[in-house]
Amino acid sequence: MTHPWFRFYSEALNDRKITRICRDTNIPKATVLGTWVTILALVNDSPERGILLLTDDVPVTAEDLRFELGLDPETFAALLTAFDRLAMMREGNRGYEVVNWDKRQFQSDNSTDRVRKHRATSEDDDDCNGDETLHDRYNAATETPPDTETDTETDTEQNRIQKQTTEQNAVVSELRKILGRTVANDLIKKYPDRIEPELAYYHWMNAQGKIRAGPGWLRRAIEEHWELPKPVRQQMQAENPRIYTTGEYAELIQT
Repeated sequence: MTHPWFRFYSEALNDRKITRICRDTNIPKATVLGTWVTILALVNDSPERGILLLTDDVPVTAEDLRFELGLDPETFAALLTAFDRLAMMREGNRGYEVVNWDKRQFQSDNSTDRVRKHRATSEDDDDCNGDETLHDRYNAATETPPDTETDTETDTEQNRIQKQTTEQNAVVSELRKILGRTVANDLIKKYPDRIEPELAYYHWMNAQGKIRAGPGWLRRAIEEHWELPKPVRQQMQAENPRIYTTGEYAELIQT
């Protein structure tokens, strides 16, 4: 399946990993970001998204990649080492892999057509305007089920969507309780994918009892995108939390 586009977040301009690479290698940010975006585009067009492959069983070599990037050997080696050290990209058994690709890129981003097709056959679709609702956008954050859905599959899908909506409402409510409605709404609009990880960090810090992490601490953690301690990362991986994407809170914060 061809994917003509992929998700890229403007916060990358101030990403702490990108900043560190620039500082450690003395390579301009434009070159570092340009290299990273090119790698994302290549891995998006790969036969298997997330892994750099020429064909299903032929990996992209380091020399292939350097040629595509147009970098001199020294700059290429420095950036490849930095990407690996900061867990952005690694060389796996099948070739170079972008770490956490599936957490940022969703196979059902283009789910509008499937949603419209399903609604077209629904007797209760009189007021449908053809656009994706808030629930539909939540639906795009997970694996798309087959186009042919039985009643049982549809019920399961609806239950999952309802659960996701409840979880997002809970996150919005919690952030508002801690930081106040205005500040919380502003942070959600600006940094939607940072909210849940930094909330987990906030609760972990308070659970340790070493320092008291207050509202100001949480706000700075979200705004500055503080790196999560290993125990928090492990906890989130175990719980497999949903990563919120730009715009998914848009309608929630109007309420």
